[in-house]
Amino acid sequence: MIGCIEGDPRTGKTITIVYFLYCDYDIDHQPIFANFPLKFPYIPIDSIEGLADMKDGSLGMDEFHSWLDCRASHTQQNKLISYIILALGKKRSNLYYSYSRFDMADIRLRNITERRMIPRMLWDKKHGVVVFVDCYRRSLQDSTKWEYSHTFAYKAEPLYDLYDTHSGIFPPKEFLVENAKAGKAAQVTADMMRNPRGKKV
Repeated sequence: MIGCIEGDPRTGKTITIVYFLYCDYDIDHQPIFANFPLKFPYIPIDSIEGLADMKDGSLGMDEFHSWLDCRASHTQQNKLISYIILALGKKRSNLYYSYSRFDMADIRLRNITERRMIPRMLWDKKHGVVVFVDCYRRSLQDSTKWEYSHTFAYKAEPLYDLYDTHSGIFPPKEFLVENAKAGKAAQVTADMMRNPRGKKV
């Protein structure tokens, strides 16, 4: 599956990626790749070239826009998208990526995306933080349009121990070199909810 998790900051995008990755690891025994730190077995993706070595498995790309923003040259952007598409051409590969707005993603990435998911975090006295995820799929009549499919929910608390909630993503090494030459900062802060009231812990 190729799924885009979209929404505003602190709505549950990162933890929803973790949810899918852990399910693939625990249930389907898939190799896991990610551009942010996890606390279960995974292979970190911290360079565009690293995507070329990706085997069958599941790839989580948090804040994917930061890998495709204006700081990257067009050549690097094209290489990144090409590697992503190549990796996903393998028969047992999944991609879960987050974007604030789906329509801002690269058109090639949008064209191969099969599911759009919009999470929202709610506080419940019995269950604590619950993440509800509204899922959309392409219309069978018109593949350029999206239609509501279903909503599922999961408890957030069991997932907090599976990733570093205070860490950012791994900036691509190629961009670090470019930014160092240009004198730009490359650290990206992860956006996610720290507690039910959305305050940092």
